[in-house]
Amino acid sequence: MNIYELLNSRSIAEHWKEINYQPDSLETAWLIYLSRKLTFKEKCKCWEEIIETMPDMEIPERANCRHYDSLHDFLYRFMAVSRRFLDWFNDNTDCVYTLEDADNDRPFDYAFSSVESIKEFIKTAEREDIGSFVIKKILVDDYPGYPARIKINKNFDIICQEDWNYGVFPCSEDEYDVLLAFEGMWFDFPVPFKKGDVIYNPYYKCGFDSCGPKTRPQLYVVQYVGMNYMKERKNRWFVKRISDHSTDMAFWGYAQWRNGTVFSEYFFNYMDFEFYHGAYKGKQRIIKALSNYEKGLIDAELLMHAYHLILSEERAKNDIPEFFIDKARELAGIKTDKNDGA
Repeated sequence: MNIYELLNSRSIAEHWKEINYQPDSLETAWLIYLSRKLTFKEKCKCWEEIIETMPDMEIPERANCRHYDSLHDFLYRFMAVSRRFLDWFNDNTDCVYTLEDADNDRPFDYAFSSVESIKEFIKTAEREDIGSFVIKKILVDDYPGYPARIKINKNFDIICQEDWNYGVFPCSEDEYDVLLAFEGMWFDFPVPFKKGDVIYNPYYKCGFDSCGPKTRPQLYVVQYVGMNYMKERKNRWFVKRISDHSTDMAFWGYAQWRNGTVFSEYFFNYMDFEFYHGAYKGKQRIIKALSNYEKGLIDAELLMHAYHLILSEERAKNDIPEFFIDKARELAGIKTDKNDGA
């Protein structure tokens, strides 16, 4: 098993290769759980390989994860309960199923009698343009409304277990703790991101409005990574209220609303993120200026000038009258090139 190939982030994988970082058994198990490249069956094979070839170790207690004496025993239990959940999910007794386009958070307005009928619908509807789907199981007369949920790719393989929801799956409290344990595990992994870097999550795309397709990345300018936030802001009153699992793999930075204004952002898990090497169009040029300011390449005065100028330029483009032909606008001395990429 080559763990570098299973990482969601190429940037982090390349960094780990450079520093020869070798995750331990528990870290490897967690990385397999979070891998977006593996199906559930493939993850089980990798966990079985850990049991057979890597040292056993305890799982420490965290805010949302119980202590377990043996990682190997835990993995056996986790796989067994997960498989039982899938068997229950596919049992269509007294329930209906719904389907969503996971790439764009769009539901299909249909109810289905079984998972198999959903697969037939996807085949006949020729949805090759959609990469993944969310299937929900809704029990009849489930008034609290806690549907279970799984995610599948276009080949009907079950994927992304962190996106599952167990709903009213009948299991014991101990079994439920096992199912959620990976979500409570956090690690202080080495990452290449530093102050001023522009990063993005390739698995998350923004849309221009609530109904449009999500086609562009949301860019972030890194300010703090992991425990550096706590070290640099230790005197802030709210820091003590943030538990440790919220800091080990988090980053703080800046992002942009569609109107160009900048706001602070905070993410719990940096393991999906990549360096951004693309062009900066339209209002995204503010992100470039802010990045260079955080790196110390420009001063605050120039940053403020750039912010004002870029917003003014982009707002002026939106003021171009649309109900005239280009020739008429040219006769009036109006430039018609919008070229707004953000």
